[in-house]
Amino acid sequence: MCGRHLETLPGREDALLSVTPGGKPLRYNQWRKAYFDPAVAAAGLTDVTPHDLRASHGTWVADRYGVMTAAHRLGHANASVTTRHYARPVAGRDDQVATAADVWLSGDDATDPAV
Repeated sequence: MCGRHLETLPGREDALLSVTPGGKPLRYNQWRKAYFDPAVAAAGLTDVTPHDLRASHGTWVADRYGVMTAAHRLGHANASVTTRHYARPVAGRDDQVATAADVWLSGDDATDPAV
């Protein structure tokens, strides 16, 4: 979606990604009222913030690809910021790790259920 939008921008590297109909910079509170909050309501959700989406993404990336990748994607110079504020426990993951450890300890990790 963003890629298609970027293709419509003027050829300048410093072109603004989000602007008002008048071409001025779209401020956070304007974007939130005009786009984000209506999308949350249309999805039937309540109390969802852009930060919630950022934290969810950080948790997902850390779980699937590691905390260093999540730190990089979130723009953190230090992964401790990511682990402290964004990477959250994933429901059921501890049980999966315990099962995989049991399989590994039994010497039969070729059938690792976590893979």
